[in-house]
Amino acid sequence: MTTNKELKDALLRLDATQLHGTTDVRELTWRVLDGDRRSIRRWTFATIGLWLVAAFIVASAIVLFGTFMPAHAKAMLESGVQFPVAGEKPTPEQMHLILTAFLGKLGFLVTLGVAALGLATIASVCLVTAGRRATLRQVNASLLEISDQLKRLTTPPAKPADNG
Repeated sequence: MTTNKELKDALLRLDATQLHGTTDVRELTWRVLDGDRRSIRRWTFATIGLWLVAAFIVASAIVLFGTFMPAHAKAMLESGVQFPVAGEKPTPEQMHLILTAFLGKLGFLVTLGVAALGLATIASVCLVTAGRRATLRQVNASLLEISDQLKRLTTPPAKPADNG
């Protein structure tokens, strides 16, 4: 009995001699192709989910930076540090507070965004690879079916026994 892994490999190589010993090649082939469809479906959902997470992080970063400056200015005023007036040069203490808070949040979001985009990219590559592999298996399975049909057509019919 041929295992699914052996059948998958044979379908990729289209080696009919390895498939010859199986009891029901057609059933095994359809099980493998069905597994490929499930795998592609899982990779599709994972890829879409990861890209949505990455988009959410980027959108969150945009919103956060849009609301960061006014909130930071309010916190500085409440803490007693005077926010620089327009046209006035900020003190080193004011610049240090602004930059520290800004860079801390920026660093976290950039790291999170890069991680999410990296995972989404890896999932996209895996989806494309799984799709290509499934397509090759499906084409090769169809070629095996056609080859089998051609062999049956070219086999000469048995001659009837001559009784006379």
